[in-house]
Order: sequence, then structure tokens, then C-alpha cells
Amino acid sequence: MEYQALYRKYRPKKFSDLLGQDHIVTTLKNSIIKDKISHAYLFSGPRGTGKTSTAKVFAKAVNCLNLEAGEPCGSCTICEEINNNEIIDIIEIDAASNNGVEEIRELREKVKYAPSKCKYKVYIIDEVHMLTTGAFNALLKTLEEPPQHVIFILATTEPHKLPLTIISRCQRFDFKKISVQVIVEGLKAIIEKENIKIEEKALKKIAKVADGALRDAISLLDKAVSYSPELITTDAIDEICGTVSEEEIEDIILNIINKETEALLFQVNNIANKGKNIQQLIEDIIYYLRDLLIFKNVPEYFSTDNFKVFSELELNNDDIYQMIDEFNRTLNEIKYTNHPLILLELALIKLTTGVESKELKKTIEKDKEIKEENLEKKEESKEEIEDKKESVEDSEEILEKLKKIRINNTLALADKKVLEEVKIKWLDLTSYSLDPELGPSAGLLLDADVKVASAESVIVSYPYESMALRINYDIENMEKLLHLVIGRPYKIIAITEEEWLKIRGEYIGALRTGKKYTVIKEDVDYGVLAQKNNSEDLKSTSELEQKAIDIFGEDVVEIE
Repeated sequence: MEYQALYRKYRPKKFSDLLGQDHIVTTLKNSIIKDKISHAYLFSGPRGTGKTSTAKVFAKAVNCLNLEAGEPCGSCTICEEINNNEIIDIIEIDAASNNGVEEIRELREKVKYAPSKCKYKVYIIDEVHMLTTGAFNALLKTLEEPPQHVIFILATTEPHKLPLTIISRCQRFDFKKISVQVIVEGLKAIIEKENIKIEEKALKKIAKVADGALRDAISLLDKAVSYSPELITTDAIDEICGTVSEEEIEDIILNIINKETEALLFQVNNIANKGKNIQQLIEDIIYYLRDLLIFKNVPEYFSTDNFKVFSELELNNDDIYQMIDEFNRTLNEIKYTNHPLILLELALIKLTTGVESKELKKTIEKDKEIKEENLEKKEESKEEIEDKKESVEDSEEILEKLKKIRINNTLALADKKVLEEVKIKWLDLTSYSLDPELGPSAGLLLDADVKVASAESVIVSYPYESMALRINYDIENMEKLLHLVIGRPYKIIAITEEEWLKIRGEYIGALRTGKKYTVIKEDVDYGVLAQKNNSEDLKSTSELEQKAIDIFGEDVVEIE
């Protein structure tokens, strides 16, 4: 007999063979035992979790001649013919290639005929979300009132694409991702039967890479057997999947902690030269850091001592949070670039050198110097203090006026297409990050969250007001840099996340009531803001100092 793929060879033939979906198995078995079988079922969930297999087992069970506690016997003529795909009463349809109105009309004609051998004629429609609108409409009436001898089982990975009229006519079962432990147990049963030699760590690696899909895990095991027939090791799995070993990830994190920038850059370049997937590498690092964070706070959660090397290091939760945040941000930015390695390198440099952390340190140190000088000087006269207060109030009023105008005008001309273009060009700021003059500004802009954009301006947000103020009080230099990146004069205004939530709510409310934003002429002389940027008041803001201390090394502005 010709070779058969493992996932086909070990496809479940009984409910007891189905793994990780006990809630569904119990419900279906009880419905069969009590003869409360519905006319239509919807199986939804991630790929490889057993939707089609469950549908086939259910089709076999409802037609089995010698049912045993809701389980198909597997030995009667009906069960044997279904196992050998020799029966015409179980019809499996691929909606991806049979998604038109004509195919569904043909199905409607055929459902009228009684089954040839079975009690029920069962239609299994896989990837049902691929049907066209017309096909769904054609199916609707038949699905609502099918003949008594017909059962429909619809399977899909994207239930949100199905019309509500279809969903409401079905009994819905949501399949969940299968846990790593359950996948490992399932693979062990196959390994024992096939006499496959594999390391325990390699087995767990397969289960983890499968991401909850048992079929993917079995296929990967099949591939690993071909690659390394004598003994499957973790190195073999890493080669097949393009993943990186835990030891290498551990070295990366240790080098970050020890600020070994040069070693890190050599390491990630060597990994990239081996053809490893950079996105997968970052995901693996985040996953490892997540485990490390749990280990530090709940050591008994893990039965192994994988993180023993970190137990002797002075590593607190904030350090891990910072690394996770940085890698997560890099992972999000990778989708907009063709050079993922560069973004990873920038993230590593940022984590090890803390270029902008030093800049913020310098601001705080300067602030202390100013305070010491002020203590040595005589008290300023009341007139000078009043003058300073008026200057501060003027600059704050101008900034508030400028913010209102720019926010209004950007929302009035907001364009989603322009927003996507701006986000892509925004990444070009990385080319200026090491520039002695433009680097600090580029790094600050790279840390911004671009919210709304028009052809003329953009609104960005920051988690802290002190960061937004650094943009707004240096707005002329920021716009000069954006001119270089965007390719045309481009305005910017920075707000806090809290302000953005309020603005977004007002904007949505305006849209619902039919209110339209109209462009306002910008007649604001914001030259005074530059003076404010260079003044002692901004540098010695107590809020900036406190935020810097609270978030130092974590959410500080950093050069990418």
C-alpha cells in the first residue's frame, strides 16, 4: 500500500479519538443517545482543531447500525463504507471551489432524494464562509426547512463572515485551540504506534509551534521523521520550522541584560544569515519573556528549572516589561517594512544603550544643576516672577489655540489612505535616528502613535503629557524633519492618549449627528513655543522629572 500522511492515517474515527474538544463531543453524543438531532450544525474555530473530523464522526454515528453509548461501532457495513469513502450518502463539499449559486441550486435539487443506504443524508460544507451572497440566499430556505432525512454540517474558520440568517438556523459549536499538553499526549500515541524516536523537548517544541492545531503538529512530526529518521531533536525542529533554540533566545536576553550590544548584533545577524524568520524570532523572544515574567512571580507555575540562569541576576519586572514592550512594538512595525532585521537591530541597540534614556538623564541632571544655581542666587524680585508667569501663560494659551485648530483641521480633512501612507513613511525616520542633530527628534517621533492624518497634517499621541510637550514646544524642528521624510511641508500636533480618547468620542458623536468639521484658518504665531522649549520652566517641570523616574528605562523616549 502506498504511503499515507500521518494526519490522514490517524484521523479520528470515533468521538473518543477527538482531542481537546470534550464539551462538543459530550453534547453531540448526548444528542444522538436521546435522539435529539438537529437539522443543521455550524462548526467554527481555528484550523486543525477537528471540525471536519468531528463532522465525519458525527455523520457516521447518526447512521451507525450498532451504536454503542453514542459512539459509532466502526464495524458495521455503514461504518466500514464511510471509513473507506465508499458511501454516497455522506457528501463533503468544498465551498472554496463550489461557491456559486448554481452549485447550491444543484444541491437543493439533490436533497429531495432519500438516502440510498443510510438513515440520514449528511452534507458537510467545508469553508462555508467562501460562499457568495447569492449562494447563501439560495441555501437559506433549504437550511431552514430541509427534508427529515437531511443533516447539514457547516464548517468554517471565519464565522463572522457568515450572514446572521445562516448562523441563527444552525446549532453552533465553537472549537477551541488545543493545549500544548493535549497535543503532546496525542503525538505520543502516534509516536508509540509508529516507533518514532524523538526527544521530549522536541516533542514539546512541535506542540508549541503548532499553535493549538493538532493537524499541524502531526504534519510537522511527519516532516521531522523524513528530515531526521534516526532521532528527532530540537535542533531538527528548529531547522524545519525556521525557529531559534531556547539557548539562543536565552543568550539574546542575557546579552540585553548585560548591555552587550556588539555581541547581540553579531548574534542576530548570524541567525538571519541562517535563513531564520525574523518575525518568528521576535515572537519566540516575547513568548520566552512572558514565561520568564511568570517564573519570577509564580515559580511553582513551571515544573522545570529552565530559568535558573536568571534567578541569580538582578532582574525586576520593569526590566522584563520594557523588553516585552519594545519587542512587541517592533513586531507591529515589521508589517510596514521590507527590512525587519534593521528594526530588530534598532530595538536591541535601544534596549542595550538606552540612547534617549541618557538624554532624559541629562535633562534631569540639568534640572538639578538649575535648582542648585537658583539656591545660590538671590531671590528674584516679584516683578521678574510675574513676568515669567505671564510668559508661561502666553505660551500655554498659544499652544492650546494651536492644538484646537490643528486637531479640527486634521479631522476635517482626515483620509484613511493618507494615514496608511504616512505610517509607512514614518518608518523612514529610522534613517535619521543616529544623526547627531536629528537623532533625538527622530527617536521621539518614532515613539509616537500616529492617530489621524490628512494631506497637510497629522495628530500623534503619547502616554505622557511631558512627551507630547517636547513635540509641541519644538514643533518647528519636528516639522522640518517631517518635511524631509514625507516629502512636503507637513504639520504636526501631539496630544496625550487621554486627550485622544475624548477627541475620538467627540468625533464619532459628531458623525452620528451629521455634524461636519470645517477647516479653520491657522493664524497662530507659535514662535514663542520655541522660546518655551529652551526655557528653564519646561526643563524643570516637576511632572517630567517624576515621570522620568517612574518610567526610566521602560517607556522613556528612545532612538530607534
